[in-house]
Amino acid sequence: MKKFLLLLLALSPTVAQAKESVPRNDPVAAPRLPAEIHADKYLTAATHFAEAWLSYGIDNYGVKKTPLFADMVDSETLVAPRIGVAFDRHEENQAAIVSDHAGHQNFLRVLDSLTQLTGIPKYRHAAEDAVRYMFQNYWTDAGLLVWGEHYFVDLYTEKATQTKGLFHEMKGYYPYYEFLHRVEPEKTTLMMQGIWLSHIRDWTSLSFTRHGGYKKQEVDGSVWQRTWVDPGIEHYSKNLSFTHTGFELANGALQVGIHSCNTQIVRWGERLLYQFMRQANSKTHLISYHLYHPTKDRRQDRLLKTFGRKHPTAREKDVYIEGGSAMIRTVMAVLGTYLELSENQDLILPKDLQKKLNRDVDGIRLHLIGYFNYVYNPANHRLRYVVTDGTDLTGFVVNSSTTGYGAGHPGPTPDGWTPMSIYPSYSMALKIFPNDKKLWNALRTLMKNEGIGEIGSFEDKTPTINHAASCDYSEVLFAFIDLYEVSRNEDYLKYAEIIAENIYQKRYDSNTGLFKKSADHLLAQIDAYEPLAFITLWAARQGRLNEIPRYNGGGRCTLGSKLIFTGYGFEMIEPASKEPSWALQYVPGKWMQQHPELLRDSKISASYKEELRKRWHLKYP
Repeated sequence: MKKFLLLLLALSPTVAQAKESVPRNDPVAAPRLPAEIHADKYLTAATHFAEAWLSYGIDNYGVKKTPLFADMVDSETLVAPRIGVAFDRHEENQAAIVSDHAGHQNFLRVLDSLTQLTGIPKYRHAAEDAVRYMFQNYWTDAGLLVWGEHYFVDLYTEKATQTKGLFHEMKGYYPYYEFLHRVEPEKTTLMMQGIWLSHIRDWTSLSFTRHGGYKKQEVDGSVWQRTWVDPGIEHYSKNLSFTHTGFELANGALQVGIHSCNTQIVRWGERLLYQFMRQANSKTHLISYHLYHPTKDRRQDRLLKTFGRKHPTAREKDVYIEGGSAMIRTVMAVLGTYLELSENQDLILPKDLQKKLNRDVDGIRLHLIGYFNYVYNPANHRLRYVVTDGTDLTGFVVNSSTTGYGAGHPGPTPDGWTPMSIYPSYSMALKIFPNDKKLWNALRTLMKNEGIGEIGSFEDKTPTINHAASCDYSEVLFAFIDLYEVSRNEDYLKYAEIIAENIYQKRYDSNTGLFKKSADHLLAQIDAYEPLAFITLWAARQGRLNEIPRYNGGGRCTLGSKLIFTGYGFEMIEPASKEPSWALQYVPGKWMQQHPELLRDSKISASYKEELRKRWHLKYP
């Protein structure tokens, strides 16, 4: 009877009735940490965030209570909403409490770090329980978890749920494999084989597809014993071999190989990485956007149709659309894994393999420098629309007959904004190449032009602290901590604390423990970067950075961030669109553009938030 009444309430058609049906949770208080920890307010805030999610983010919503977590909670009701999700291309939105475990990896890092630093065991135990439950209950006969861009757990029904087709797609997550392996070592190792078997289409060229499948397959570890014959440089593949998918595959193999002490897995990860690095442009050193050309027929190349009459090298494989900032965030995880490998005493790679990895990482260094030289425009702090050979397509006038993939609407091709999410790639590279002046000057220019301040010259590495800096981005805080590690100049930690204070004041809700992009954003997301940034800053001050997992560029790509305006990830969805519900993720956010108050820190009325809930088909258990 109770379940029936809840269903009636969830399906209530009017706003007034919806208000009556919305339950509320009481906010949890900030914890009192033991005095001997010497916690500052930032570590306390990070711990408060963990307490909040263990209270109203954990699965208390379906018939069965589980240790899994929801992707998001309503910041006012403190309840995880059921959101409209297209379960199939031909169905209308249906309500689900989304739990995409792939998108919870930074939260796992937060929980694991808190136990390590505070000695309080419940945080790590909660993370272990969630991981163990996933492997026990959502492990498929494909050797894959239910996770990623297309497959998630609905906490309301406890069912594995697909959206836009049953595919395994990982791009930009960079899971916390060390922790997964610590909790479930055998299945994590087998899962990496399942991931590769699902995505790799040719084990010679290592051609892969971004959309792997969930069909039954044998995962017994034998795949890593295959013999590989270097095919040279391949040029064509019918599969869409996006670089961020390829680096996800390569980095995953490196990670699992390291933590399982299996050099064969590491070797396969390096082989795929090398396939990208060897095809970097010889002049600019930029890595291509795809590993291989999707077609041999130049007439069928989707970008040549637009640009080819004037720019014959502007092929789909080699164009950075609006600057392609993902091409910088993509390499960060591999840099982090390389650093982790250098600190791992349990695995010593064969000399030939270590030499090859050194070569690949040096190629990433050259790619970062090339990106700054050819893609970044210091005159306006924007990213050019370029080909990897350095050809600038920005401003190219697209006519109505040649619009299409990557070309957008008729008119000049736009440049792209320069996201601060790329900064840690440069700072992390400096930890590997501390004597590279070009890397230092690139980061120095980026931060100066952003208005963050002066990090100092390469020679003296002494910043001019801008106490009025208004930046509140965690990625910048991570970058300053990297600079501290490179220089051992504590002024960089002082700069990091200015950023931390801005985050604390603008994004942290001391009443609920949640972090949001602004005080007026409706939904809070589990994979927020800010708690991990606060933890990392405290660990740096205490000399304990070597005890915690480091940010590696992963996150942002959770399903929830694409379907609900949270302030993280994609902010481009139009809830009022008349397009089929499955297409909403690809519709430019005209509705958001018409309501700019959602994009800034202005006050939004309660009735307006209620309208937003209505437009997003938010329902509550």
